Amino acid sequence: MKKMKADRKKDFLTLGLVIVVGIVITLGAKFAGIWTDWLKLPVFLSIYLAALFPSVLRQRKMRQKIAALCKVLPVSIEEVRTMGKLGRYDLLDWNWSKAFISVEQLYLLEEALEEKYVATFGTPFVLEK
Repeated sequence: MKKMKADRKKDFLTLGLVIVVGIVITLGAKFAGIWTDWLKLPVFLSIYLAALFPSVLRQRKMRQKIAALCKVLPVSIEEVRTMGKLGRYDLLDWNWSKAFISVEQLYLLEEALEEKYVATFGTPFVLEK
């Protein structure tokens, strides 16, 4: 099995922490006697949204990092798609925000571009804010 990188571990642990906190809040409300039928939907919806929020922010940051790496590195869109195993898309109107790329492919592409950056420049890439 492939070893998880630090970013994947952080995302996995964040998701696990949010779910555990949601379960604790749910059990606390149930044992406190304030758990009612009208409270179920908002609590589960807020747990679901809280679990998705960090991953959405991480994906946005990954897309920004990939775009910055593509500007710095001398790679074409075809090479980038090959590195991330993205398949074939129309090159005339390519846009990162409109293309569907799975989270696993984003991780693969980010890792491949970072490795290429380190091989080219000898230092790790740091995204400027």
